Amino acid sequence: MTSKQIQELAKQISSMLSESNNKYKETEALLYNYTGYKETIIRNKQRIDNIIQNGAEEKAKSNKGEYVQGGIKEYGGLPEEEIRQIDHILEENSKLEKRVIRIENALIHIEDDEYQEIIVLRYFKNKSIEEIATHLDVNEKTIARNRTRIINKLQTILFSEIIIGY
Repeated sequence: MTSKQIQELAKQISSMLSESNNKYKETEALLYNYTGYKETIIRNKQRIDNIIQNGAEEKAKSNKGEYVQGGIKEYGGLPEEEIRQIDHILEENSKLEKRVIRIENALIHIEDDEYQEIIVLRYFKNKSIEEIATHLDVNEKTIARNRTRIINKLQTILFSEIIIGY
């Protein structure tokens, strides 16, 4: 191998490691936000019900008809603004539901892991490493090591395109 080829290979490896580190952080972000995603889905469903019952939010409603020759033509059903808002909320919920399903599918793969509770306590209940160690009656290094191992496993499941190669 030439010096130039070695440098190019080193660049590629560095890029892959950097991307892998970013995916690790993205995995943690997904886990930290998991309960928030579920809560947002519920709130969005309530918003849709509110729009259906009470009309469009915040923005002033346009008249429920349009001026045409001979008077006002009335619209039937929901006005356009309400439909637009509902469509936007449904689109947002669809994205969030896909994330939730993706996370839940990954979590299935760690159900049998002796230390899977670390994920629940750390990311869903916001417990510190010290609190988790006390709860599981192990030292903090054990928690940190197993958290990293489990996150790496979840990362490969959540971001399998890295392993497959896009």
